[in-house]
Amino acid sequence: MPPDDPLESEFEIVKKLKNLHARFQNGWAKQNPIAQRHMASVRQTIAEEWKKEKQQGQTASKKGQQQQGQTKGLKKAQKSQGQGKQKSQSQSPGKSQGHSH
Repeated sequence: MPPDDPLESEFEIVKKLKNLHARFQNGWAKQNPIAQRHMASVRQTIAEEWKKEKQQGQTASKKGQQQQGQTKGLKKAQKSQGQGKQKSQSQSPGKSQGHSH
């Protein structure tokens, strides 16, 4: 339905629509009330799920840190073994290292 006044501002139209929306929501809430018990159980379930996810996230981050530490330790061990092999090869007499004179 077109506005009665063709010069009615956009602001007034938006204001009327917001008012209609509020009236509709209030009427719906009166006809379809949500039980407080139901809302409390929903809130409790959400809180429990949030705690579980938070704990899983912390556990996952701790495991990740432990794995990173193990990986770093393994790399250090491999590196030190590689250096030990290089030293032993360079010190061994009589083995040719591919240099021709």
